[in-house]
Amino acid sequence: MNTKKNILITIRQGKIGGGETHVLQIVENYDKNQFNLFVLSFTFGEMIDELKKINVDCYVIETLKPFDIRIWKKVKKLAKKLNIELIHAHGSRAMSNSFWASKALKIPIIYTVHGWSFHKTDKPWIYKIKSIIESFLTKQASLTICVSKSNQQEGEKNFQLENSVVIENGIDLNKFNPNKEYRNLKLSLQIDTTKSIVIYLSRLTKQKDPLTMIKSMQNIVEATNNIILIIVGDGEMRNTCEQFVKELNLTEFVIFLGFRHDIASLLNNSDIYCLPSLWEGLPIGLLEAMSMEKPCIATSVDGNKEVIIHNYNGILIEPKNHRQLSEQILNLHLNKNLRDKLATNAKNTIKTKYSIQKMIRKLNITYAKILYKVS
Repeated sequence: MNTKKNILITIRQGKIGGGETHVLQIVENYDKNQFNLFVLSFTFGEMIDELKKINVDCYVIETLKPFDIRIWKKVKKLAKKLNIELIHAHGSRAMSNSFWASKALKIPIIYTVHGWSFHKTDKPWIYKIKSIIESFLTKQASLTICVSKSNQQEGEKNFQLENSVVIENGIDLNKFNPNKEYRNLKLSLQIDTTKSIVIYLSRLTKQKDPLTMIKSMQNIVEATNNIILIIVGDGEMRNTCEQFVKELNLTEFVIFLGFRHDIASLLNNSDIYCLPSLWEGLPIGLLEAMSMEKPCIATSVDGNKEVIIHNYNGILIEPKNHRQLSEQILNLHLNKNLRDKLATNAKNTIKTKYSIQKMIRKLNITYAKILYKVS
């Protein structure tokens, strides 16, 4: 083990979402005595900027397409140039554009599934095609990592998922620490101190269902004017969301902050965290909010159900149910004892099950098993 092994991490985009945050966590915390890590993204974005700030060797080969055979030789050329001995692909698009290089160079490849590409909301024929694609990709992998047990079980149910392990996402408890001092968001945004802040912190995409989040505010405003929704994030639905807020006459009650780096500070200043996703792997944003001792409302899907125990460390609701979402927000707004109970139990859940140290330790062991052939 005297010579460090070179690993290439591939990710579909440079914009920061859950998978990209996960990659940042890996490169900041991996075992630098055993491995050298390089990152390949298939688009530019904020993640690339963050990697450069911490002096990580990162590369971009641009494509927005899965199975883009035009770039496969470029990926192989880069891997050969860097003397890569293991590729670690995050997400199906990255895997679809990385596996050929691993086969051509005869090096192992790990596929981390941050939630399958097939979903119950898909049309049956689309669901079937995506399942076939995922089955194909997992068969190209030396090992498939699922970030939640439910994802592993779903893969096993839909196709013959072989040689897989579960490594849950983890959170840096020092970074997401509610006991630190943070600037006053209400003061900077000129929000009345008596108002509750509900935070939606995610990319504005179909998966995260921001329109249900906004629709719930219409119900809330009918009951009280003491709740403000802050939407943090960007994405292809940003303009649609802003227009929807105007149509519902909610501009006084909904604030768009766009993409932000100060996530811990924003969470610290919020009172309730909401994640109305249609599907999830194991959402890092939810874990971050729980680490910051925030009462959380999340949809009862996939990985969310593994983390949240209803009315113990958070609240689970049905997907696309804006009335149920608004009812639970109002319930937490009025019930401080419930907020405090959920927040305390949420923090304890993260400390015991979802620390970054536990995640990185499992990942380092996984890398070593494949590269050094250790058991």
